[in-house]
Amino acid sequence: MSEFLTNVTSGEYFKLRKRRVSAPFIVWTMQRTGGTTLAALLEDLSEFPSFQHEPFNVDRVLGWIVKHWQENGSPTATRENILHALETKPVIKHCYELIPDEFNLALMASATKLGYRHIILDRRDEPKRILSLELAKLTGAWGGNGVREIYDSIQSGKVKLDAIDQRSAMHQMARSYNSRRTLSEQMTQSNVSPFVVYFEDVYSDPEAGRKRISELLNFVGIKPENFDNYAKQVDDALLTRGQNSASIMGLVPNIRNVQEALEDGHKKQSFQF
Repeated sequence: MSEFLTNVTSGEYFKLRKRRVSAPFIVWTMQRTGGTTLAALLEDLSEFPSFQHEPFNVDRVLGWIVKHWQENGSPTATRENILHALETKPVIKHCYELIPDEFNLALMASATKLGYRHIILDRRDEPKRILSLELAKLTGAWGGNGVREIYDSIQSGKVKLDAIDQRSAMHQMARSYNSRRTLSEQMTQSNVSPFVVYFEDVYSDPEAGRKRISELLNFVGIKPENFDNYAKQVDDALLTRGQNSASIMGLVPNIRNVQEALEDGHKKQSFQF
């Protein structure tokens, strides 16, 4: 028995060993898919260390690796930097549409080499995702503390919302479809078999959501029976979190026109994993 476990009873030791059958994972997702809530739940249940969400974004803890790659363009150095950064196998939530495709491929290869499993979290209703994203840009309410106060100010009339930039929203949707296709192609070429889960499968129906989360945990090897508060943790994620952006969506001046344009665009170029 290793030195750091000398004060652990034999029963507790074998329980810890039993838990160490799970794998680290990356949640490949996009903004406004419910990724923060799902990733936080998985982090709480994983034996691997948690990490800052979207750590490769330019302003985050591992953004320097992307910047170094952009300045030097060395695939070998980039993969070495990623391998070093992930040597403790932290679980990752990664918004891949914000990062260049070539870097995503390097991340995929390096993480797979380290034994990571890959989860794709997406949203079937792309128009709603884009509207939620555009609303976050208008309000600054991206999540965390302060969201309720912002929403209250808008609902009370103290803050008036500007119109959504329809051209920007349509461009964002087109770019997102291209990002999805590229990620799918990269995973096929890399022989990566991801677990694909949709926002609607998790959050629309609590009973179905519990089942889907159970299947997801099985994919990464996490045993729910090892956690006394498992049911409460899942219910908290499914029932009590989220911003409810729909509550203020109707206060956007041009919401109907933008919604109709997005829905029309979605019909013409829809893509699902």
